[in-house]
Amino acid sequence: MNYNTISFKDNNQEVKIFKVYNNKLMIIGENNSGKTRLLNKLNSGFLGKDSTFYFNDKAVGFGDYQVIYLKEKWI
Repeated sequence: MNYNTISFKDNNQEVKIFKVYNNKLMIIGENNSGKTRLLNKLNSGFLGKDSTFYFNDKAVGFGDYQVIYLKEKWI
């Protein structure tokens, strides 16, 4: 099975690793479980703003990816 991996340090301590299959990552959780924090971390990581963020074991630099982040509420 082919999949991509996303890894980063959470609060500069524990390394989190997510496997993305077929370009899909499902995020499920109760209220206040950290879903928005995870999305914000992914957003800053793919924008190259987080030096601990890796995609397929490669550091992500500024301008490597374009990010469109549609939040729950927007005007």
